[in-house]
Amino acid sequence: MNQNELMKLDDVAEMLRCSTRHLQKIRKQDGFPKSVVLGKSVVRYLRSDIEKFVRSGGFNGGAA
Repeated sequence: MNQNELMKLDDVAEMLRCSTRHLQKIRKQDGFPKSVVLGKSVVRYLRSDIEKFVRSGGFNGGAA
C-alpha cells in the first residue's frame, strides 16, 4: 500500500466537498468505503476507494 494512497479525514472531506463533521456521520453508513485503521485513533481511507465512490455518484449512485 502506497502512502500517497492513504487519505486523512480532512482530505476526504475536501474531496467530497463536505465538512469533517458531516463526513464523521456519513462514513458509518452502508455504502461508504471502508476505512483503514492504523492505530487506536488513526483512520485513513484509500484514495482509489474514495475516487471510485465519487465516480459512482456517492450514495445517489447506488454502489460504492
